[in-house]
Amino acid sequence: MLGIIGGSQYSFFRFLKGLSHLVDFPLIGWQRLTLLGDVAVMLPLAVSVAVYLIAARARRTALYWCCWFGGAMIFVVISKLAFIGWGLGIASLDFTGFSGHAARVCAVFPMLGYLMARKKSWRWRCGSVVSAVVLGLLISFSRVEVQAHSASEAIGGALLGLLTAWLSIGHAQRESIRLPARWLMAGSALALALPWLLLSFGQATATPTQELLTNVALRLSGHPRPHTRADWRAGRERPMLPTPASIRSA
Repeated sequence: MLGIIGGSQYSFFRFLKGLSHLVDFPLIGWQRLTLLGDVAVMLPLAVSVAVYLIAARARRTALYWCCWFGGAMIFVVISKLAFIGWGLGIASLDFTGFSGHAARVCAVFPMLGYLMARKKSWRWRCGSVVSAVVLGLLISFSRVEVQAHSASEAIGGALLGLLTAWLSIGHAQRESIRLPARWLMAGSALALALPWLLLSFGQATATPTQELLTNVALRLSGHPRPHTRADWRAGRERPMLPTPASIRSA
């Protein structure tokens, strides 16, 4: 996956960058858009997909969806812990871990797009999924615009999410889903709109996942402070607590 990122990480995002400057899209717009990927918004939406599939008696697809989506989120967490706690990343790509926002939106929205249009013609299904993918990529790009992630991290997260969606849709195509899509539309609209509006208009705060991950990484690694991009830019190892041997030698 990282090989794909290394070969094509800037082409699509450069196009979006030029387009955003062309239409003069304000920063506040990217900030509102990026909130769609927050855990408080995407987790209820992912759960609504699982609940709908269970209610539609597509329990196998629901199980696969939970496994693939949960596995992708675990992968995101591990990649971030590895960098924060031990400095494991790819400096040449400015890669410190997969973007969770990008992974979530690129997994959930395409899956929703397919389920909502599954009874329609092939063109409708294709158009629905492609539109959802484009929305996911725009939200992924917003992570770069608000300076939360590098391009490689956003693209890596997007690829991880798209892989999750592709695998889940493949399972959904092989199982009968008996519940009308309007129930999914109603549930997902409520799960999406309420937390996003609260976040957008300051009635709620974004989930502090980065602070939580930092605390966990430092506890696991035993290091005094988190590794940051500044350590790469400075071209030096981050200072560690002095060892007894170094104290004696001094």
